[in-house]
Amino acid sequence: MRNTESCEASREDNNPTGPPPGHSQRNCGNGHRLGGLLPSGPHHQYIKRTVSALLACVICWCCESIHAQRQPLYQSFDMRLGALPRRGYFNGEPALVYEVHLTNFSAAELTLDQLELVEEGSRRVRAQYSDANLAEIISRSDHASDPQAQLRIPAGLHATLYLTVPLTQFGSGVPKLVHRLTYTSETGRKERSVVEGAIFRIPIESPLVIAPPLRGEGWTAIYSDAWERGHRRVMFATRGIARIPGRYAIDWVRVAADGRHANGGDREPAHWIGYGSEVLAVADAVVAFTSDDMAEPATVDSARKVDIEDASGDYVVLDLGKGKYAFYEHLKPSSISVAVGVHVHRSQPIAAVGYTGQSTGPHLHFHVADSIAPLDSEGLPYVFDKYRIVGRFSSAEAFGAGNGWKSGSAEVHQNELPPPFAVVEFP
Repeated sequence: MRNTESCEASREDNNPTGPPPGHSQRNCGNGHRLGGLLPSGPHHQYIKRTVSALLACVICWCCESIHAQRQPLYQSFDMRLGALPRRGYFNGEPALVYEVHLTNFSAAELTLDQLELVEEGSRRVRAQYSDANLAEIISRSDHASDPQAQLRIPAGLHATLYLTVPLTQFGSGVPKLVHRLTYTSETGRKERSVVEGAIFRIPIESPLVIAPPLRGEGWTAIYSDAWERGHRRVMFATRGIARIPGRYAIDWVRVAADGRHANGGDREPAHWIGYGSEVLAVADAVVAFTSDDMAEPATVDSARKVDIEDASGDYVVLDLGKGKYAFYEHLKPSSISVAVGVHVHRSQPIAAVGYTGQSTGPHLHFHVADSIAPLDSEGLPYVFDKYRIVGRFSSAEAFGAGNGWKSGSAEVHQNELPPPFAVVEFP
């Protein structure tokens, strides 16, 4: 039997110029040749070209995979949603209101450059925040006072992005959205990097429709998503989870036609125009809880502080059904006229506006949440079925100074919430 070398030598002796055209010949390794057994002619050339192309693709893919595996990786942000985003009404328009939590897992300070809300499939940018706009919606866990410092997240620190994204730009679709965060690392390399996360799909459920909790004219809607210590941004972690009960809360302060909050001076609670006004059930409901044992200060002091367990003052909670609860806070002592377990009817008087708990002046704090616990619940969206906007204060400062508000068209609004500092008339 011939070995490979003799087989190769025989091939060279017998056919020094190679196989004749249209034939293929292989050394089988044991002295035998395979000639004329593979496809010949143009078809054979096509197969060779195809195999070569496939091999080239495989080699290229392997090289790219190896290259990708060797790309440098860096610790950056953990991005997580807080409570699930919901369709709500904020700043006078339909909006998604939610939070994204960031934790810097890097050993270096990371500076936020840009946040984009991107539609996952089309990669279309639906919302974008950078520079001052980004600084306005973020809050570091150490409560940095400098707005620009908010964008610099030291190693190990937590920050929260408070997002209010208008729903009008999304149309009727329910796309899946992802947050794309661009940041710069302060490690000496000064490289910009991108991380994506906190993915969610726009919910279908509409906000709860309820009746107003008050009646009459002159009620001003006090709220803002930009206030560092406003209801929208105040978290409570009393039972192992940080929550925002007042995500959609509004403080209702009654004013006169000239913008005054009080008659004859504002030092005494009883002089405030809204003090003692009837508070109404927003729906047919069951009384879930009442607290009516807190003393009311004799004078109004905006700097007064109370323990967080007393922050709500005297309050009532109504069970609206389906895991939704209406909260009425800072009520007048001895004004609560309902008891736990009692069924109440829509627009039925249940208490009166007062000045108990953590309050800068007599007003009604109202919100809807998913639990009976005042500080251990998540705020839920709601709208009022009907009201009129008769005017609006030009700013928070104008309201605080008691300046006059600008009259409007008094148009009727249905299934909405008024914008901040709107002066409302309830039916």
